This record gives sequence, C-alpha cells and structure tokens, in this order.
Amino acid sequence: MMNRKWQRIVVAIIAVILALTMILSLVMPAMASDFDSAAESSAASVVPDDESSISAASEDSGKSKERTILNGVTIGSVDVSGMTGAEAQAAVEEHINEMAASKLKIHVGEDYTREIAMSDLGFHWTNTHVAEEALELGQSGNIIERYKIRKDTAEEGRTYLLEKSYDTDTVRYFIEEIADEVYKSPVSSKISVNSDGSLTVTPGSNGIEVDQDSSYSQLNVYLNSGWQNGDPEITLSSKTLKPRVPADSLDKVKDVLGRGWTDYGGSSNARSKNIENGVSLISGTIIMPGDSFSLLDHVVPFTAENGYALAPSIAEGSLVDTYGGGICQVATTLYLALLDAELQVDERHNHSMMVSYIEKSKDAAISEDGGKDLQFTNNLDVPIYIYGEADDGDLRFVIYGAEYRPKDREVTYESKVTHTEKVEVVINTSDEKYLGYFDCVSGGSEGIDAELIKTVTQDGETYSETVNTSYYPMQPCTYVVGLKSSDEQARDKVASAAYTQKIEKVEKALAECGY
Repeated sequence: MMNRKWQRIVVAIIAVILALTMILSLVMPAMASDFDSAAESSAASVVPDDESSISAASEDSGKSKERTILNGVTIGSVDVSGMTGAEAQAAVEEHINEMAASKLKIHVGEDYTREIAMSDLGFHWTNTHVAEEALELGQSGNIIERYKIRKDTAEEGRTYLLEKSYDTDTVRYFIEEIADEVYKSPVSSKISVNSDGSLTVTPGSNGIEVDQDSSYSQLNVYLNSGWQNGDPEITLSSKTLKPRVPADSLDKVKDVLGRGWTDYGGSSNARSKNIENGVSLISGTIIMPGDSFSLLDHVVPFTAENGYALAPSIAEGSLVDTYGGGICQVATTLYLALLDAELQVDERHNHSMMVSYIEKSKDAAISEDGGKDLQFTNNLDVPIYIYGEADDGDLRFVIYGAEYRPKDREVTYESKVTHTEKVEVVINTSDEKYLGYFDCVSGGSEGIDAELIKTVTQDGETYSETVNTSYYPMQPCTYVVGLKSSDEQARDKVASAAYTQKIEKVEKALAECGY
C-alpha cells in the first residue's frame, strides 16, 4: 500500500494536471485565433503569377501586420473596433470637428431659449492621444491577461471619454448675459380705492432669476462629461422670485382702521405742491405683518427733481425756505391716522416750534438733515394699506386693514399742557439801521411742555395712558434797534439802553435823543 506521503504527492500532481487543462481550455481558442491570423498572413505572402499581384500581396501583408483596436472599444460615441491607430484618430477628429460646429441650446424656465456655437465658447479637445491609449488595450501582460482583456472588452465594451475644455471667462460671461436677459423682478399685488370706498385687488406676478453659480457648475459638468454627440441642450438653474405682496394676502384688507385729516387751505402754491407731492409718494403703500414703515424713506430726496418746491419750513426754531417745506403736515396727518388705527408707532418727533394746523403733541416733524422720522410697525396679522389724498386744501389719510378691535371700543385723544415758559424779550442792535429804528422782527412764543393722553372705553371700563410727551422751546420776542448815526453821544446812549434788554429803557433813550 502507498503510504500517506506518496498519496499527497499523487493528489498534488493530479491537481496540477487539472489546472493546466482548464487554463489550456481557455487559452487555446485565443491561440487558435492568433494562429488563424498568422496563417492568413502567411497565405497572403505566397508568390503570385504577375507583378501587380505581387504588389497587392505585399500591401495586404503589410496591413495585416499593423495592430488594430480590440472589438467593443469606443472613444466618446465613436466605435473604433478593429481600427488602426491612424483610422481611430481620424474618426475621432472628424467627430470633434462636428462637435465644435454644433450649437448649444440653452433653456431657462418655460419661455427663454438661446443658442451659441460651441466654437464661440472656446471649445477644444484635450486628450488628443486617446486613440493611442485605446490601441494599447490588451497588448501588454501575459497571454492569459491579454485574453481576459479581449474577452471582457468584447462582451462588456470599453469606453474612453473625450476630454474637452472651454474658455472659462467666456462661459461665465455667456451665463451672465443670459441672467441679465432672463431676470424679471416680481410684481407685488396692489390695492386701489373705488369711488364708493370699496377696495379692488390687482394680482401681482412672480419674477425669475438665473442661479449663476449653480448654472455655471451645471453647464461645466454637462459639456465635459454628459455631452458626447449631437447638438448639446440644457436647462439652466433658475429661481422663482415671489412678490413681496401676494394677492391672497390682501383678501382680508377690507376695513378702515384709522383716519387722519388736516387743512392746508391757507398754504402758498409752493407749500401746497409739496404737500400734494408728498401724499402721492406715500399713498398706495402696503405694509406686510411685522414690517416697518419709514416716512423719510418714501418722501426723500427733497429736491426739485423729486417734485418739490421751495417753501417755508421750521429749522432750528425759525422759518426758512427749503425744498419740501410743508412736508411735516403730511407726517402729522399720517400720525393722526396711525393714532386712530392704534398701530405701533416706533418713532415720532414734535416740531421745534408750535404749528397752527394741529393741537400740541398731535404733530409729527420729519427732517432729513435733523434725523427726525416718523416710523411705525404693522403689528397686526394682516397687511395694512395706506391711502392718501390732498386737494382743495383737504389733506386726508386712511389706513385699511382687518378690524381687530371689539365693536364697543371707543378711543379719544386729548392734548394736555403740563408746563409753560414765559416769552423772553431779546433786543439786538444793528449798525446798518439808522438811529431811531426800533421794531419787533419776531413775535416769539411761550415754551410749552405737553402730553397726549389716550382714553379707552371698552367692556364698560375706562382707562387712560400717555401716548407721548412734547417740548416746544420758548421762542423769544426779538427786537432790532438801529445805531447808525453821526451823533456818537446819542448812539452810545441808545446802545446802553439796548444792553439792558428792557424795551421801556430803549424807548426812553430814543425819546431823549429826539426820536
């Protein structure tokens, strides 16, 4: 009997024989194929009867010896199976030329399309040696490795991507151009007041904007990897821009929340123009829930180009002509409407002098240079709409929204003076006025501290609160006395009397001097 050592040796030998048999079963077909090719080449080299046949045989023999690309190989979308390196290169170059001549079709949204030649984007082919790379497939390694590559390629195929490049700046500029052409800003819904006082809502529309960064990346990926043949076509990334005021948000805006009225009938033509212009710049404004309103933002700049004229306005306690003089009456009238609507007022300033068209503490002053503004916030759950009119001396504002207060709620506002300051007399001298001149150039007004009291009655109960406090500085009564005279003694006497700031002493001195 065979001992265990010899049994193991026999088993190993049998295993080796089986392995060699399997390898030969795989390799032999390929070897047979190679042998057949060699036989065909040998047969083609048999000496023919005439010289032309000899030449043809020689050419065929030379071609048969030139390597060809394996079956199943494509470069881009070009099938180069069985081609020589030169044939594959020529086929791919022809395809590249077709790609360069093609046009890129760009879509944005549903309505926009634009075309551009690929050559205009700086299109060029970069991996120009890919045909050589394809020719080398299956040409290296041992016979088993080469066979496996040929078999896998024939069954599953092998694709070499065409690598392309473009002028980066040109592509970006092209996308920027498209973005400029496509951009459409959203249009907010609007409200108009009918002759019977009812409201009509005009729906707005969405806008559109190209997402340039995303579109650039998207286009680069598509042109470099996705596009292989035919005319390229792509839809760029875009954003839908929603209007700030959608139509459905205005459905509940039906009620009058507050009204304000003042009279500007005695104003000059220039002041009236400023008031009417200011109202036109504010009327029609819609403030969404949680948003704030700045009166200055709506009415500036105070220039002729923005519809204003020169008219008197209060500046540092005196009247001066400025563009927009009278605009504070617009602010005051809107403030009255805000009080009536009981909205959240964030900023309000009183004038530096009292005004005649409204009670103390009910006024509102604005000044671009002085940093005074009228601001409020829509602290309700529904949009509010501001409507204003100014004609025939009547200045009116109406604030619309959705009534949020109980029906039995009653609100009144009372202006209350808490302190007064007497008018002082100021006597100034002038060397340009002749001695004997003595006149009041400014009547002055007393200083006043005032507050606005809000009283609310609801559910049978009444309570009061202070809405604001206002201080109107005292404006002195100003006199000017002339000192221009050749009589130095009389001149000095009147000047000394003026120094006392006493009217009666100035009058006495003038009388003693014969005036």
